[in-house]
Amino acid sequence: MKRVIFTLVLVATTILGANAQWYLGGSLGFKSNSEETNTDPKSGFGVVPEIGYYLNDKFDIGLDFGFSSFKNQNDKKGSSWAIAPYARYSFFQVGKFETLAKGSVFFGGTDGFMLDNTFYDRKFTTFGVEVAPLLTYGLTDKVVLFSQLNFLKLNFASITPDGGDAGTSFGLGVDTNDVTNTGNIQIGFVYKF
Repeated sequence: MKRVIFTLVLVATTILGANAQWYLGGSLGFKSNSEETNTDPKSGFGVVPEIGYYLNDKFDIGLDFGFSSFKNQNDKKGSSWAIAPYARYSFFQVGKFETLAKGSVFFGGTDGFMLDNTFYDRKFTTFGVEVAPLLTYGLTDKVVLFSQLNFLKLNFASITPDGGDAGTSFGLGVDTNDVTNTGNIQIGFVYKF
């Protein structure tokens, strides 16, 4: 997996030098919980690098690569990964602030997860779509900060456990359990080339 990501970043860097409409960025998250409970992970982190292309002033497309890992109070470990092509549309801008709608199609997998105070040591794959609002602030002409408000998203997913039958989930509003999510509010940046 590390080689694939490194190769993609190398290819993206080569391509980025050829056009000023490309951007590269991502977000990083970390969580630590000292309470003695099994409902929340004791510690965890998530990283979501992204690459994208501005089609015009209102519309851009891109690709997120997500990875997260956690350890619960009983030192059980879990991880997840996702690849999510997306499209973003800017529908409101005031000065350096901008509000966008981000629609993604994601494919990912999970190895171990927490549900209702119980750790499940199972693997499953997920495929789905989601829409979430995104707020941005342009620090400079090249650097833009963003905040994805994951607690306002709409999503649909098909979940297939290893050796089991597929199930579906639909979420409207609060959803912090999907594989592309690093928390209720995801903060990151992009650098425009």
